[in-house]
Amino acid sequence: MSVVRALRAFALIGVCGLLITSRAFGDYDSLVRRIPENANCIVLVDVDGLLNSPLGKKENWRDKHESEFEAGLVIAPPQTEKIVLASHLDLAQVHPQWQTSIMDLKYKPNLAKLATRVKGSLDSIGGLNVAVIPGGTFVVQFSENTFGIGTPANRQSVGRWINETKAAKNDNLSPYLEEAVKFAERGAPIIMALDLEHVFSESYIANRLADSETIKTLKVDVNAMAKQLASIRGVSLGITVGEKRFGKIKVDFGEELT
Repeated sequence: MSVVRALRAFALIGVCGLLITSRAFGDYDSLVRRIPENANCIVLVDVDGLLNSPLGKKENWRDKHESEFEAGLVIAPPQTEKIVLASHLDLAQVHPQWQTSIMDLKYKPNLAKLATRVKGSLDSIGGLNVAVIPGGTFVVQFSENTFGIGTPANRQSVGRWINETKAAKNDNLSPYLEEAVKFAERGAPIIMALDLEHVFSESYIANRLADSETIKTLKVDVNAMAKQLASIRGVSLGITVGEKRFGKIKVDFGEELT
């Protein structure tokens, strides 16, 4: 059972009449502080901001949202305010060890109906209501309208995740990912960030550079270049939407590149 199927079930329940009054959110704090520790990749999306953008209104994104979600083309259920996707990527295998989706919704999904629809079950973990979805996916109700979906997961890992959120820690993200959150809170509707600190060693990069025919023609100091490149902190992408879409990629290093 995939995360997309669980999210799709949220939308179906919402259509059944469980909509409630919309709330306003000033930032991502209520979502970010529920990200499990050790995340090295995050995506922050102001879904409402995108749908209400000039381009979103012009192209009727809100009307298309529900049908596209049902088709599995978008991950955020209809009636989503904001969503934060987080994962820990094994960069050697380019595969996520775990993934979470944490969202603020304009409606309160009924977890009992969700569990029934996807042939799952209900549970209570750490004092919170949880829907257990076959295949290792858990849907956690953190508050009336804030829900988290974790996969692959088991009951113990979800319990630890819940306990982390109750500790109200503000340092669960790396400094690089914290910077990405601040950029999102300044108004960009989509921010993606990947923390690459300590991923590449100087020797690994130096060996790769030494094998490059292009680098050989440049006659550069391979060891000095390797040291600079190994200081990479991460890469981030910001997307703004007005009348048009505009994206900007930023690569950050701890040392100045020369």
